[in-house]
Amino acid sequence: MLGGSAGGYLTLATGYRVKPRPACLVPFGGYGDLVGDWYSKPSPHKRHNRVKFTETHARKQVAGPPVSDSRLRKGNGGDFYNWCRQTGRWPLEVPAGIPTPTPRSSTPTCRSRTSPRLPPTLLIHGPADTDVPQSSRC
Repeated sequence: MLGGSAGGYLTLATGYRVKPRPACLVPFGGYGDLVGDWYSKPSPHKRHNRVKFTETHARKQVAGPPVSDSRLRKGNGGDFYNWCRQTGRWPLEVPAGIPTPTPRSSTPTCRSRTSPRLPPTLLIHGPADTDVPQSSRC
C-alpha cells in the first residue's frame, strides 16, 4: 500500500487496522499523529500564510457534499486547508472532530502502534518538508 501526506497516515493505519494486512507499506511525506501541536496550533510556515483567509471564505470552499475528486468541488479545498493551518483548526475540522488536548493513550497516532506485526514498511520523508514537522513524521 502506498500513500503520501494524509495518505501516508492512512497507509500506516491500514497496516495495523485492516485484515488481511497489506504485503508492504510505503508512506511518503506522511505524518504520525493527528492532534499534535503542529496541527492544533497556528502554523508559522510561510506556505500556510501567503494569503490570509477568513473563516467565511474558507468554509465556502468546501460547502456541499463530500467529493472523492477535487475537480468536482466548486471551491478551492486548498484555501480551507490553509485557513485550518493558519488557525490550528485542522484536528477539529477534518478527522471526525478529534478534540484537543487528547490523552496520549488515546491519541490517534500511527507511531504508537508500531509493532513486529506490521507489514514490511519503507518510510520516505524529506528533511525540508514544512508541512509535516520532523517530530510528527511517520
